[in-house]
Amino acid sequence: MKTNRRTFIKTSGLSAAFLGVTGFQGIKDKKIRPEDWSDYFPNPPKVYNRLDQGMFETIVPENRFGETIMVTSPSDEYVSNPGMGYQVYAYEEKGTPDVPGQTEAEAIEKLVKLPFSDVVYMRTDWRVIQQRPGRLDLPEMWEYAIKLAKENGKRISFRIQLGNPGPVCAVPQFVLDKSNGVVNISHAQLLLPHYEHPEFKKYFKELNRMLADLYDDDPAVECIDFAGYGAWGEWHAQGASSFPDLLTASETLSWMIEEQLDAWNYTPLVMAAHGGSSVRLKDVMATAMKGGCWWRRDNVGLYIKPSEVFMLNNHPAWQANIIEDGRFRDYRLGDPSKVEDIPGQHIRDHLMMKAADLKANYWALWQNADNILKYREKYKRGFEVLDRQLGYRVRPSWVWLDTSRETYSILLGIKNDGCANPPGILRIYLSDKKLSFKVGGGLDPGMPGAGEVRVCRIQLPYHLKWKAGENEQKAARNLAKLDLRLSAELEFYGKHYPVKWACAEPLNSDGSLNIHPTLGLELR
Repeated sequence: MKTNRRTFIKTSGLSAAFLGVTGFQGIKDKKIRPEDWSDYFPNPPKVYNRLDQGMFETIVPENRFGETIMVTSPSDEYVSNPGMGYQVYAYEEKGTPDVPGQTEAEAIEKLVKLPFSDVVYMRTDWRVIQQRPGRLDLPEMWEYAIKLAKENGKRISFRIQLGNPGPVCAVPQFVLDKSNGVVNISHAQLLLPHYEHPEFKKYFKELNRMLADLYDDDPAVECIDFAGYGAWGEWHAQGASSFPDLLTASETLSWMIEEQLDAWNYTPLVMAAHGGSSVRLKDVMATAMKGGCWWRRDNVGLYIKPSEVFMLNNHPAWQANIIEDGRFRDYRLGDPSKVEDIPGQHIRDHLMMKAADLKANYWALWQNADNILKYREKYKRGFEVLDRQLGYRVRPSWVWLDTSRETYSILLGIKNDGCANPPGILRIYLSDKKLSFKVGGGLDPGMPGAGEVRVCRIQLPYHLKWKAGENEQKAARNLAKLDLRLSAELEFYGKHYPVKWACAEPLNSDGSLNIHPTLGLELR
């Protein structure tokens, strides 16, 4: 069964009253403790063909059941997989890359072709992608970045900003003309629309439907940021509010979240994980949490609060964390006396390592490919840590053969060497080289957790049966003759992506691993 957001909400038990249009049903009258969001966790998504994950019976010595036939070791290399990785910014709030001596297209191409870049991210104003009702006007560089990403096997993510500090409002002029103009809520000029105006809501709904029609079922589109309130669409506005009162703010922002949850059925939506504000951001975050969103956090060194660190480390296991920090975003080397707190370690290395502490699935590299490469060559600490910890890094640490039953089965100890959980359902399959059979299923959502091992069983097909309790050495030889391959994929919201094993042992071109007895571990 294909799982999209609607079936996720249904199987998670989210009520229409909670995600309806009435605005914060069940939330607005309840105090949300900043350190505990567990009351708003969604139930886990349904796992179809769930693998047996224990408990498993004790080894029977006389049958030698459960002896290890294969082990793997962790890879020292960076392993790119869906639901994790390094993000490069083809667009950020100030526009496309501005690199001296390079055109926009050249700078974007260098970013996309970085050997360690995984996701091409774009963050731009609504007015940039739409200038008239009923149609999108995507700029040339936007479409070029998406085309280049797909040609190079990279994934795509974006945010449409409804607010951006500066002299021009981020919303298209035709929307402002019909929704009573703008509100300037800051001495630094933060021009925001009247979000609560019926005409604004009308065109915001149209925008989401047009974007979803274009991108929602595109397998290259990995996740989308919520288009949110305030500066950069990140749900903050320097303590001020553009709304006439708190109730209007709550109802309007609730509607904005619900509208986007309803429009996007196959793509995870990402919520900014910031603290309190004048527009009851915790109410908004609770609604997003209940809707199964992922999380993005900026400024993880200087401005992050203890309650936010707690939340990013204690939300549901299948929700991803995207971490960025705008300081030193250009990756300039700088004067060592001003940027190195200890010899050979840049301040930004600290920020990169904080991403691992926050169980990051993603880390943002921003916009200057040349500077990133120079930085990576000179300052290695941050990249060394993230290359070996960023996201989830799964491998079959142990492979056991069970010959105690009428048919063989394989038991696997799946280890996650990464700092984060798989953001979805990890599905594991056994097949032969010719794909004459393929058996397997899914682990529980978000498993194995960071640093954990999840044990599971895969039953081999009945036609491959041997006599129960057969000599184990012969059984291992029979197993080798099958040329079994172990593969994995990640599922979220109906999209399925192949996963490469993060082990030192050689893989096949599709990221699968051949199952064969490890030298020195032969069954006797």
